[in-house]
Parts: sequence; structure tokens; C-alpha cells
Amino acid sequence: MKPVSLTRHLGRLPPALALLLLVGSILVGLSFVVVTAFGYLPALGGERPTLDGFQRLFADPRLASSLLATLTAGLVATLASFVTALALGAVATLLMTPVYTAQTTLQIDRETAQIVEGED
Repeated sequence: MKPVSLTRHLGRLPPALALLLLVGSILVGLSFVVVTAFGYLPALGGERPTLDGFQRLFADPRLASSLLATLTAGLVATLASFVTALALGAVATLLMTPVYTAQTTLQIDRETAQIVEGED
């Protein structure tokens, strides 16, 4: 019987543990956000989940303008980041020393065609 290497089996543990901690912490945080969104927050008097917050949100006439402002800000920031990254990349590329340069010379002579006949 072959001996079992403990380090071989433990070598798989850190990535799995890291993934579990990452996903677990995200899920816990997300669950608290969802519970709070439904009004359950005992420290502020919300003892049971309700839809009152959503009803007030959708009844507010400023919701459409707020959503439009949020989407506009997000799109403008994304576009500005993209243009800035493109400009910085172009400047960095133009300022770099070329790694490889090539030259070629093409000479065309005006002579008669010299075709060599071949056999198949």
C-alpha cells in the first residue's frame, strides 16, 4: 500500500478555503442588505419584514430623475475612464523605445523576363 502524502491533500485546501471565505462573506453581506431592504432592522424599530420601503420608493415622483442621473453618471464615468485609458496607452506606446525595427529595399530592374523552365 502506498503511503498517503498529507501535504498533497492539504495543498488543495488553501484555494478552496479562500474561495469559501470569499463567497461566504459576500453571501452574508448580501443577505444583510436584502433583509435590511425589506425593513427588518431591530435597532431602528423594524421588527418584521415589510414592503413599506419599496412602496414609498415607487410612489416618490423623484425616482425617475434619480435613476436617470445615476445612469448618466455611470455612463459618463465609464466613457471618461475608457478614453483616459486609451489616451494613456497611446502616449505610453508612442514614448516607448521600439524593440524591433526593420528596413527593406526594393529594386525593380527594367529587364526582360527571365523565366526558368522546370519539369514536373
